[in-house]
Amino acid sequence: MHIDHKAVVVVLFVQAILCGLYITTFIHCLRWLIFADEGWKYRERINWPMLIATIIAFIFSSIALGLSVAMEFHVLRGVMTPMNEVLVRVGTPKMFGEKAMQCVFDRTSSNSS
Repeated sequence: MHIDHKAVVVVLFVQAILCGLYITTFIHCLRWLIFADEGWKYRERINWPMLIATIIAFIFSSIALGLSVAMEFHVLRGVMTPMNEVLVRVGTPKMFGEKAMQCVFDRTSSNSS
């Protein structure tokens, strides 16, 4: 299976731009969740569940972008097999106890010997 790395880089670039937009809206959202509507005084009652959910969503999306970029760099350097090649080779077991994954890491095992 051939992967067009240019297309993957374009997708990562667009994802990074959208993540930049998300960071700005995240900061704006934090301003309204933490500070009062008028001025920069802390709110008397902070909506803690909403604040925690907002921060967790931001952390997870940042981790997802970082992992996507790191995995693509490893693929470009030849360190690891592209994920869609791995997913195509995995398949599903036909019978209970049969190995579902065969030759998934053949590229890495041939490099180690």
